[in-house]
Amino acid sequence: MVAVLSNNAVISVSSYDEPRPKLLASPPEEGEVHSWNLIPPAYTLSRSVEVLLSIGNTVYVSDASECEDRFLDIGPFTHITVSPNGKFAALYTKTGKAHVISSDFQTRLSEYDSNSKIPPKYFEWCGNDAVVIAWEDEVHLVGPGGSLATFYYDSGRIHLIPGKQRPFK
Repeated sequence: MVAVLSNNAVISVSSYDEPRPKLLASPPEEGEVHSWNLIPPAYTLSRSVEVLLSIGNTVYVSDASECEDRFLDIGPFTHITVSPNGKFAALYTKTGKAHVISSDFQTRLSEYDSNSKIPPKYFEWCGNDAVVIAWEDEVHLVGPGGSLATFYYDSGRIHLIPGKQRPFK
């Protein structure tokens, strides 16, 4: 479990059996945390949880020992989501653009402009290859290489339920 407090302090609890809150490194920049998400320990080089924090126009990555600025200049990000395999992060900006990058922030893989000034209700991964952006009555499925499928719904509201990816047997 991870919690971001109102002063931007990040606390993690790695075991519910013996809950010992641990303070992670704090971001050097003060300001509003626009969005945040985490990369589970199984998918990090340090084998400890890493927390992605959107502050200002960039993303900070906080772990047990340090908080590093990833020097992005395309934020602020209203949504951050990490792929199920932990290899990719998707970021959604206030200007309506979705960016997919490697979770180590070394490679920018794709950019998609939704042309929407309304923030999406949902921004989630669909497997490890596509990102779903959903509003009240519209869904964009953005895949590799800029492929896109758009769906419109006339009645009711859309509810997106992210689930864990299960391996095929």
